[in-house]
Amino acid sequence: METVLWYQNAEINKPDGFVIDGEHQFNEDTHIQQEAFTTLTNSRKWPKARFLSFLKRRYPNASVQLQIYISQSGELMVQSHFINRDEKGRLIPYMFYTKKVDSISSDLKEYAQKAGMKPNENDLIIIKEVIELRKNRAVIYVGGAIVVGLIALLLWK
Repeated sequence: METVLWYQNAEINKPDGFVIDGEHQFNEDTHIQQEAFTTLTNSRKWPKARFLSFLKRRYPNASVQLQIYISQSGELMVQSHFINRDEKGRLIPYMFYTKKVDSISSDLKEYAQKAGMKPNENDLIIIKEVIELRKNRAVIYVGGAIVVGLIALLLWK
């Protein structure tokens, strides 16, 4: 299982939906759906993305509920809302898990389209920025170490 989208159905009495590795299906409580949902819920135990609250302030139209979890091995899970609403007017929640982090935005859009939904564009921007920050963290750490070293050198004199 490489990529999973779970979402609440817009019709309250209908089962929740899944798109698992590109295949759209409704919750019929199959083994693969149970495994997919377990993967999603377990990924909420991973560390949350850093700087997320800062990025949400930069993009105020992003979903308030946006959370991004990143595993040590680089898998990613996004929990948020589509811009679509259910029959009671509430935003429709979703969870999206992927091992293919480099194509997360296009995969999330594609999977959402298969479900008849649309993700928040500001959420997609934040996801891209979180991934870029993660890729560049070695540069950030080295830069921070140099700054700390320079400060220590100046204080030493």
